[in-house]
Amino acid sequence: MKRATFLFSFILILSLKSFASPRVEAFKLQDNRLITSVYINGKGPFAMMFDTGATNILSAQVAAQLGLAQHDQFTIQGGGQKPVLATYCDVNSWSFAKTDFPAGSFICADLSDMQQAIGFPRLDGLLGYEVFSRYRVKLDMAANQISLSDFSTPQEALPSGSTVHAFQMYGTTPIISGQIGGIPAWYLIDTGDRASLTLSQKFVTANSLQNKYLPQVTTMTGYGIGGSLQTSMAFADDFRIGERSFANPLIRMMEQDSPAFQEPALGGTLGMGLLRQFNLIFDYSRKTMTLMPAKAWAQDRSFDRAGMWLSQRDSNFLVADVVPGGPADQAGIRVQDQIVALNGQKTATLDLLTSKEYLKNKDVVAVQVTVLRNGKQMMAIIKLKDLVSLP
Repeated sequence: MKRATFLFSFILILSLKSFASPRVEAFKLQDNRLITSVYINGKGPFAMMFDTGATNILSAQVAAQLGLAQHDQFTIQGGGQKPVLATYCDVNSWSFAKTDFPAGSFICADLSDMQQAIGFPRLDGLLGYEVFSRYRVKLDMAANQISLSDFSTPQEALPSGSTVHAFQMYGTTPIISGQIGGIPAWYLIDTGDRASLTLSQKFVTANSLQNKYLPQVTTMTGYGIGGSLQTSMAFADDFRIGERSFANPLIRMMEQDSPAFQEPALGGTLGMGLLRQFNLIFDYSRKTMTLMPAKAWAQDRSFDRAGMWLSQRDSNFLVADVVPGGPADQAGIRVQDQIVALNGQKTATLDLLTSKEYLKNKDVVAVQVTVLRNGKQMMAIIKLKDLVSLP
């Protein structure tokens, strides 16, 4: 009897230790977004974006694949201007980072336009507030790992150079006080934003930031729920949150009035272009974000040097936007052209996100593209150049 009691106690202790330890899941950094694996109703893995700026969203295609009943039709809006039709779909169980979450409802919407516009190999949904509100979350950018810990467990010792920043909640999204060029505002903390800083049109206009920062190019620079993002690009002098300052961040100034930025006090979003250079801890119970020094990534100051936005169209790359007077425009590339080969290699064999990174590379002088237009193919040479430069 004593032996049985000892064994039971031993097993219980092991179980408690296991539960108290951080639960870990890997992620891939794709276009400055964290793509991770989630299981729903025991099936998967499904590739989902880990996003502080979102609640749980499941693609309509995956919902149909799982046979989930959809109900209560409504519309949602994100960074784009158009409302997107959505429903709720009920899941019996879902798990992430070796952690089971209770049954509940996901928002279901068609994410295929966003997936193709950005070039994600897969985008089955978004994972957000439902995780951050239940666990302390650490993003290890060097190890490509997401760790979940109970709020009640002691927080790890912080390395030298770490800073802790208080935030407030704006609905289900954390917001933080910051200053750009000495101008104060609130910023949504958005790990689903690929840029460093995206400034709202209202904030830009109210503070004459177009005149202050003199944008060097205006073009499509992203795609969110609801459509494309047209922004003007420039380097700011500095951005500050608390005691931490960022020199010369590359900023996006919105050229459209997005539904995401209707609150006058909101300056915009603080995205992964800046945040990726740190290991991060989000603690929603304490309402703090911790930035810890990391060496995996630098601040993202890169920008497309071809002057065109490419989306996925079947096995080809669709030209969704062209910068007037830019390299692609000068080479005769037009919106709605389809690129079928890049430097002689068929786009069917290429990854779109990798190709976009190639077009940012300052060591690349020119690229040869084979273009499909009105059923006919033509070849062109695009001479790359910097479209946005540090002052």
